[in-house]
Amino acid sequence: MKRFLFVLIIGCLIATSCIQKSNINNNHNENVETASVDSLLITNELTYHYIHDIVQVDLIVDYPYCSNAILQNALCEYINETLGGSYDGSLEDGQQLVDFYGKLFKSELIKKHTEQSQELSEDNLNGFSKSVVIKKDYETDKLITFTVTEEIYLNGAHGMHYGYGQTFRKTDGRRFNTEMMCNLDTQGIHNIIKEGLRQYFSESYNEPINDESLKNCILTDKDIEYLPMPEYSPYITADGILFGYQPYEISFYAAGMPSFIVSFNDIMPYLTQTARLLIP
Repeated sequence: MKRFLFVLIIGCLIATSCIQKSNINNNHNENVETASVDSLLITNELTYHYIHDIVQVDLIVDYPYCSNAILQNALCEYINETLGGSYDGSLEDGQQLVDFYGKLFKSELIKKHTEQSQELSEDNLNGFSKSVVIKKDYETDKLITFTVTEEIYLNGAHGMHYGYGQTFRKTDGRRFNTEMMCNLDTQGIHNIIKEGLRQYFSESYNEPINDESLKNCILTDKDIEYLPMPEYSPYITADGILFGYQPYEISFYAAGMPSFIVSFNDIMPYLTQTARLLIP
């Protein structure tokens, strides 16, 4: 009888263990599925602001917080790299990261101010400033896009400004870039770039732009039929894929940052199958 009770107890323990293990595995699978696709990425706007005399620093960062640890790390690494990549602290503390770069930019600008103040009079010192804004721009259940706007003024004839973006796949944080595009050496993509730039300058100058006028707008030795891709990878927006050039990259400073959006239908032949799966 005692032996029977002992066997019965052992059997119950084994069964209980199997049930617990099954529940753990089921919970794990549910967590993986939940982590793979966030319905909405939560961000917290973190800021750093400094102004003294003619030196000014402004940082605004939408810092991400999500259950998918892989995506979380990929987004935080991107923000770190965008701001310079020298921060080696915990990526979990977004404000610490923002403060680090804010103070770094402040010291760099103060150094520039000190150097130039030794050579120029106060009347010739107009300002030293840096502003970086990193914002969550677009999101679906499969992807998320961040945009970056940067403005720098170092007491010159004019400041410099930059604007670009980056799209991430939500499941694993992979970055959408030109590697996820194909057929880039075909006339089709060259036509898309040409027509996109024509549209940009037509809207900028409020008048139709023909081929001859476009040549006068472009700062490159290349034929307008074979214009280059932007230095920064295109990124996905709600309306299509945005191609954006920086000042002096393809046109004059006064032209700003030439950019245009290509509809999903038009860009589809130039996307790899991997990228097509991201398109809404």
